[in-house]
Amino acid sequence: MKKTILLSLLVFLAACNLAPEIEPTLVPPTPTKTQVPPTSTPTATPTPTQTPLPVTNISATVWENDPFAVVLTYHQFAENIGETSNSVKVRYEDFGIQLQALYDSGYSLIPLEDWMNGNMVVPEGRIPLIFSMDDLFFRNQILLDENGEIDPHSGMGLHWEFYQENPDFGFSWSLFTNLGDKLYPVGDDPNWREVLAEAIAWCFDHDSPVYNHTYQHPNLSNAKTAYLKYQLSENDLFLRELLVMAGREDIIPQLKNIIGLPFGAWPLGYNGYQALMNYTTPEDVPLQGVMEIDYIVRVEYLPPMYHEDYDPFAMPRVAANPSAVVWLISNTAEFEQAQTCDLGKVPDIYLNDDAYLAEHIATTYLANECSEGVYIVNNFSFRVIEGEAELISTWDD
Repeated sequence: MKKTILLSLLVFLAACNLAPEIEPTLVPPTPTKTQVPPTSTPTATPTPTQTPLPVTNISATVWENDPFAVVLTYHQFAENIGETSNSVKVRYEDFGIQLQALYDSGYSLIPLEDWMNGNMVVPEGRIPLIFSMDDLFFRNQILLDENGEIDPHSGMGLHWEFYQENPDFGFSWSLFTNLGDKLYPVGDDPNWREVLAEAIAWCFDHDSPVYNHTYQHPNLSNAKTAYLKYQLSENDLFLRELLVMAGREDIIPQLKNIIGLPFGAWPLGYNGYQALMNYTTPEDVPLQGVMEIDYIVRVEYLPPMYHEDYDPFAMPRVAANPSAVVWLISNTAEFEQAQTCDLGKVPDIYLNDDAYLAEHIATTYLANECSEGVYIVNNFSFRVIEGEAELISTWDD
């Protein structure tokens, strides 16, 4: 038994010594799995919504034919004592009748400077008319009450009252003043300059600017050159002094250099003529216009600024005697009536772009059945003809 166990043990040991050496097998490592998120449908990026451009609906004042205007020139006003009015003094009662008659006949006022710039705008269906006044300042022309409001017992005050009831008639004057010989004070009022200064400021604030009519209203046909220069410059200097007195220095940069000829008389000599034409204001503003004057029997119209007959240095005016007003009322057919053309919506960024507006007008006026002619819109004047719009003028407010 012992032999058998010993023999088995020897056989086992021999088998262990004779077994071949086995090379270890290299097993590649199991790769680590990357966690991939579950596939999802991508969300589309929304297209930004554009904010609409602000737009404005615009319309144009249209003149089918070139408009012409009369510059009707008043002087003083008077109580209803005299039997009739004349070219120098108009009774208050007669002036009120004239305002109503001119309004009923279709006239509406336009400021002189607007006309000179090409801004010829009056309400639809109305006829343009320009009010002018010479020889200021008298209290019968303009008077303010203790509250600084205009007194209706004056020419401009009566007009202002009429304007409140008839706003489409308009309120504007071109005022030609002689500050060296006008009787604005009452009695020995020591504060008359302050009162006058306030009245002048009121005029500027209400579309009634003041221009030069010389200091003492001389006949310039007899004036020597040095005297002519004095008359113009002294009037300008006193006007500025009064504006400073009223605390209205802000008006001075707005002052224009437009001269109304006293008696409508030009200097006769070459030197006097050149002195007038070369006159500059204290701010060195060159001459911008000269106003003449005559009676209705030789009526002349003021052409539009683009017209071949327009001359800013020889602008006609008509003295406002009763015959002139009767003539205007009787001859409305002589003048153009304003039309209106709806031009639709325009982006606000193009409202001051004349090239854009010209193209817009050219493509819309036919669709809106508007006339060819002169279009006034947004500080521009255009001529529209045969489907094209051409810029005529531009101006500042």
